[in-house]
Amino acid sequence: MTRYRIKKVGDTQKYFEGFAMYPPTIGERFVLWYNKLGGGIVIDTSPVLKIEEDKIHTMYSIYEIEKV
Repeated sequence: MTRYRIKKVGDTQKYFEGFAMYPPTIGERFVLWYNKLGGGIVIDTSPVLKIEEDKIHTMYSIYEIEKV
């Protein structure tokens, strides 16, 4: 599992951070978990429409993303 930090573009919330079983994939929801065992969801986005180097575009939002 890879640890990611994502922040919704234009949102005042600091960020979401957690582990993903898979990297962002077009057509799939991007899910971050609290720990490597899959315990508790930190965030579950709408389906990913576009992936850029440091951003993912979902059906409803754009997130800045980085591996931690």
